[in-house]
Amino acid sequence: MQRRKFHASTRVECPECSSKALAPLVDHAKPDGLDRQQGYCYVCCKVIGAKSARYISSSDREALLQKWYDVSTRDSLRLRNGLAAYLQQTFADTPYAESLPSHLLQWSVGTDDAGSCVFWYRDETQALRTAKVVPYDSSTGKRRKGVDSPIRWTNKDGKMQYVDNLYGLVTGTREDGSLRIETFSTEKGYSTCLYGAHFVGSTSPDTPVLLVESEKSAVVASLFLYPNMLVVATGGANAITKEKASVLAGRDVYVLLDADDTGRRSTESVVETLASVGARPVYEVDGVPLVDYLLPNAPKGYDIADYYLSEHIQTTTQALPDTTAEFPQMLDELPDVDAALAVSGVEMLTADELPDVDVDLSTLPDFDLSTLPELPDVTADFPQIPDELPALDMSTLPELPDAKFDDVEFVRSTILRVFGTTKELALESLHERLEKLYGRRNSSRLYHAAQAHKVLASPQLDWKHHSRTGQSTYYVAVKKGATK
Repeated sequence: MQRRKFHASTRVECPECSSKALAPLVDHAKPDGLDRQQGYCYVCCKVIGAKSARYISSSDREALLQKWYDVSTRDSLRLRNGLAAYLQQTFADTPYAESLPSHLLQWSVGTDDAGSCVFWYRDETQALRTAKVVPYDSSTGKRRKGVDSPIRWTNKDGKMQYVDNLYGLVTGTREDGSLRIETFSTEKGYSTCLYGAHFVGSTSPDTPVLLVESEKSAVVASLFLYPNMLVVATGGANAITKEKASVLAGRDVYVLLDADDTGRRSTESVVETLASVGARPVYEVDGVPLVDYLLPNAPKGYDIADYYLSEHIQTTTQALPDTTAEFPQMLDELPDVDAALAVSGVEMLTADELPDVDVDLSTLPDFDLSTLPELPDVTADFPQIPDELPALDMSTLPELPDAKFDDVEFVRSTILRVFGTTKELALESLHERLEKLYGRRNSSRLYHAAQAHKVLASPQLDWKHHSRTGQSTYYVAVKKGATK
C-alpha cells in the first residue's frame, strides 16, 4: 500500500490557484526535502500533482526487504558476485577458506540478478533496513565504475546511465533489455544504519569497535579481528549521522577511514559525531593519525581491507600480521599458532610423521621416595591475615592550607596535573578524579576555587559541560582538541 506524505506545517504557493495554501510533498531528493510543485492545497481542497509520491507503509517495506533478502542470499546465488568470487580465490590456500562462506552469510552478503554484490543492512535489533548494491570485478576485487558497471539503464532523457552503487537491487531484465530495479529510497520511507550494527547489539559493551568506511573493509577486516574487536562501516566518508552512531554509545571506537584526502577531512566530523552520542572515539596514537600509525606510507585510497588482502595473504611466504601492538587492548590472545604457521608456509609434521624412538623403561633405576627428607612446616611462619581489613579513614588526609586556594597558578597546575598527563582516553568526572587524589573535602575546595578563578575556562584545557544523575559536572579531554 502506498500513501502520500505532505508537510502539513508548511504552506507554499499553489501552482493552480496561486494562493499560499499548498502543503508541499515531502521529497528527500530535493535540496530542502520538499517538492513545492506538488502537495495538498487547502484552497483547492485537492491534491496537486503528487503522482510520483511513493511512500510505502512499514509493514510493506519489511515484507519486500525480507522477500529480496531471501532471494539474494540463497545458497545458489550468494557466492556468485564479483567480491565473493575474489575473496574465495584470494583465501583459497589459507585457513580462512573454509569459514569464508559462513562469514559472508553472517554479514548478510548476497547477489542480485545482475551479479552485483548486495550488502544487506541490519540494525542492532537484527531488523533489515536497506540493501546497497555494489558491482565488483572478480579478478581484482575492486569496484566497477562507469561503463564497467553492470548497473545501467536509460534515464528520462534517453541517455544511458551508469551506477557504481545503488540502494536497492536489480531484480530482472525486461523484454527491451532494460533492467528492472527495486530501489530502497528515502522517498519510500526506507532508512539506513551502520553496516554491521547487528553485531553491536549482540556483544558486550566492553568490546572495542573499529569504524571503517566501506562495507568491503568491514567484511574483510572482521574475518581477522572478530570477536576480539567489532568492525562496522559508515557506508561512505560522510555517511555517518548521530542517529546511526547512537548504537556505539559507551564504546571505545577506533576511527580508521580510507587513506585519502576525503577520509582525512571526514575523520574530524566523524569523531565529533561519535563523541556527541557518548562514544569514546580514538583517531590518533601519540599525536599521529590512526590511519598513518597503522598504515604508514599507504597509497591514496588505501584501507584496512587492502592491508589484509596485500602480499600478507596473497602469498604464503609471510606470516599473518601481528595486530596486538597496533590496536591497544584489541586482542587478548595470540592468533592460532597452527593457522599462522600454515599461512607462513612452514610445514608442521603430524603425529604419524614423527620418527619412532625406542626407549627401554626396564633399564631405568628404581627411585625410592622414602629416602626424600621431610619438608619443614612453614605455614606457622606466615602472619595471619585478618578476616576484614580496616576501612581507610579519609578524614586523616592532611588539609591543604587556605592560602593555596587563592593562588591561581597552584589551582591551574593542579587541574592540569590531574588531567593533562593522563594516558586514559575514557572521560571522567573532574570531581571524581580530584577526590581520588586529594580526598572529598579538598576536591570540592579545588573545584570551587577553579570556578572562582575561571580556571575551568583556561585555553590550555578543553571542557565540555555534561549532566549526569541530575548533577552538573565538568568533563575534560586528554588534551586540547582531543576526544570529548
